[in-house]
Amino acid sequence: MFKAYKIKSVIVLDNYILLVTFSNEERKLFDMKEYIDFGKVFRPLKDYNMLKDFTIDELGCLEWASGASLHYDTIYIKSCPYHNEISTTKLDTKHTYEEFVEITKNVERVEFINGEIVYMSSPSVEHQRISAKLSIALNTYFTNSQCEVLSAPLDVILENENENIKNKQSVQPDIMVICDKSKFTKNNYTGVPTIIIEILSPSNTSHDTIIKLNLYQRFKVPEYWIVSSKNRSINVYKYEEDIQSYGEFTIYNKDDIVQCEIFKEFSVSLKEIFI
Repeated sequence: MFKAYKIKSVIVLDNYILLVTFSNEERKLFDMKEYIDFGKVFRPLKDYNMLKDFTIDELGCLEWASGASLHYDTIYIKSCPYHNEISTTKLDTKHTYEEFVEITKNVERVEFINGEIVYMSSPSVEHQRISAKLSIALNTYFTNSQCEVLSAPLDVILENENENIKNKQSVQPDIMVICDKSKFTKNNYTGVPTIIIEILSPSNTSHDTIIKLNLYQRFKVPEYWIVSSKNRSINVYKYEEDIQSYGEFTIYNKDDIVQCEIFKEFSVSLKEIFI
């Protein structure tokens, strides 16, 4: 016998897609366009502000302020599985930064890279353990220094002298070391961190090893670490001004001690990170 589950939470993504978490912790994607295009009561939801103005009633169903409603079993049956930890919007046109800000104003875990909106799910327990251990090691080293160690989710608006101010990129590095504190705002950091560390998840390998690697190189992030729990390794990239790119990177694995390139006195043993 088929069983549908009540709705626990909903995030409104781009292109009228809902990311729905059900009471059994299953996450699925539900396309609202069919209802918005053909249902009179749903037509006001073409306005994203109206679409986002919903509540989950005591029965676990969705109700909008416009009067539209959907039962949880309809959403469960007609939605498709959400497998990835990262979901990039698939649109024919790129977004502007201003559109990104408006679309995602109620979404916490999201990035904006090369005109595309990238939605991210919560990290795994293993991911958080690695992040915590690295953060502790970094904080210990940078205590009483001008640099500050911060972790996601914090929006970093990448900006440097070579990029058009209209070409804004927004990322949420897993860990960052920031030494120029003059570029903090109330809600984000606008500039380039001295060190960025990203911890790979099974479904986001190419996102961090290709897309973000190229992005950080473009914005001249001085040092970039890619941490792989699967391979129990850390790749360290250092930006080389003379070649205007990252040079040959160093791979640390097994029982190696990772050596920071920018701050030569900082190092950390992989034994302390991967237990």
